Amino acid sequence: MITRDATRSSVRHTWAIQRHRRHRPTSAPTAEAVAERLSELVHPATLAQVGYFQRLGLRARGLTLPVMMGLVLGRLWRRIGSINELVRVVQRERLLWVEPLRDLTQPAVAQRLRGLPAELFERVLNSLLPVLQARWQARQRPVPPVVAWAHAHYTAVLIAAGATLDVWRRKLGWLREAPVAPLAGRMMALLDLTTRLPRRVWYDADPARP
Repeated sequence: MITRDATRSSVRHTWAIQRHRRHRPTSAPTAEAVAERLSELVHPATLAQVGYFQRLGLRARGLTLPVMMGLVLGRLWRRIGSINELVRVVQRERLLWVEPLRDLTQPAVAQRLRGLPAELFERVLNSLLPVLQARWQARQRPVPPVVAWAHAHYTAVLIAAGATLDVWRRKLGWLREAPVAPLAGRMMALLDLTTRLPRRVWYDADPARP
């Protein structure tokens, strides 16, 4: 049973939310704006690694490093659930800087992902971190008083966060014959408390390593 006081309180709460939204409308960037910003930042950093990609002896063909970076990042950004769905999306529309690839197949993408070293993605990320840090500093956003106090007394305020990644899905390659689905490894990041940006990221394929 809802009391009269509870009803009035609910109305006041709803009115307060509506008033707040009128005075401070949401201004989330559009999907096009996000795609442009990702392309502006990540695509040049990826192109800078093409020389290293070639020195590793990897064959480019159609699925070059910039294309694969666009597919992987686009899948994460758009939350595309599977390689099959990713292929269907890219066959009919542009994904970040990757133009539609109408002849793309799921086996081709899966095979390319299995042979693409994670080090390439790590190098792109590490080249971007100083750029992102500098852009955040240029905005001069206000920080909570306790964070401002910490920065006034210490050279850096960092957060360490680590996790064991989820299990692989046994759909491709040797995983099909594996007796159990293995864990995907361990990851640790050192984050800047103020910017929430990583200073450094580590990955270990062995999920049991301490």
